[in-house]
Amino acid sequence: MAETRKLAAIVAADVVGFSRLTGADEDRTLARLRALRSDLIDPTIAVHNGRVFKRTGDGVLVEFRSVVDAVRCAIEVQHAMVERNAGVPNDRHIEFRIGIHLGDVVEESDGDLMGDGVNIAARLEGVCKPGAICLSEQAFWQVKGRLDLEFTDLGSTQLKNIAEPVRAYSLQVGAAAAKPAPPRGKVGPKKRLAPIALAGVLIALAAVVWRYLDTDRGAPEFGKITLAAVAWLYRDTDRGAPQFAKVDHERSIVVLPLSNLSGDASLDSLWTL
Repeated sequence: MAETRKLAAIVAADVVGFSRLTGADEDRTLARLRALRSDLIDPTIAVHNGRVFKRTGDGVLVEFRSVVDAVRCAIEVQHAMVERNAGVPNDRHIEFRIGIHLGDVVEESDGDLMGDGVNIAARLEGVCKPGAICLSEQAFWQVKGRLDLEFTDLGSTQLKNIAEPVRAYSLQVGAAAAKPAPPRGKVGPKKRLAPIALAGVLIALAAVVWRYLDTDRGAPEFGKITLAAVAWLYRDTDRGAPQFAKVDHERSIVVLPLSNLSGDASLDSLWTL
């Protein structure tokens, strides 16, 4: 029978540390893996028009007609695994490594696929980090510009039992893929000191008011206190002056007047801000 050749996107996936997991709790690990296949992996593959052509114990080989579909399927599975591992002890996490390659394959009469196209996908999976997806250069060029993703160029990579080096690209998904917040610049001394200085002014005023409560002195006479110092602290910042004290260079605001009641004229300057 003549062989049938075709171009296909091949996805190879397996569980990281499967032997360790089964060694610690075989029954529970196998039950979880079966549940993942029936509830997550197989339905997700079907949604993205994939076909499982081989299972390898803890792994699976899948054929897709489109690399874009293959990558979308892999991302969906990896994101779902992050959610399913939430709350599970780290040593019991089930994590996948996934390799994707676009290449020429040979299709057998029973639907099985063979050839370098399959082998390269399997070897790419082997160099992946847990939770990551590795693409060959051929697969990468099919999704570049079509999917808004950030890949890490791993450069020319020598894969086991593959004669020629393969340029590989890594895609980290899930929590590790979250982009850091863009830098907002350094905080200048004035920005750091302004809230502290303002708080100090308010505390001082509150202390003076408290001192005069419940006394027979009555409230002290009121005078003027300029907010130039506060305005200076807030200049050249993106905050502007506090909302309750919108200051310009011509205005001042009347606050509690402070009077020197000690009789010592030398202390008068202490009550003037």
